[in-house]
Amino acid sequence: MISPIKNLPATIIGFRCKGKVIAKDYESVLYPVFEKARKKSKKLKVKGDVTQFKGKPQIIIKGLSQIEIVDK
Repeated sequence: MISPIKNLPATIIGFRCKGKVIAKDYESVLYPVFEKARKKSKKLKVKGDVTQFKGKPQIIIKGLSQIEIVDK
């Protein structure tokens, strides 16, 4: 499961990964938060908490790599 970390500055988006992460987590949580943040700022920092994540870190990296970053 992926959940957002709240109360961060506008240029930082954060996510907490717990247990098992599935594709729907990226589609329903991660991608929409990135899209919303990109409308506010062209430069973003990402903070991740994976201390309770159960799985291979490559899964998270693969999901993040699917985000299209375009400078407009």
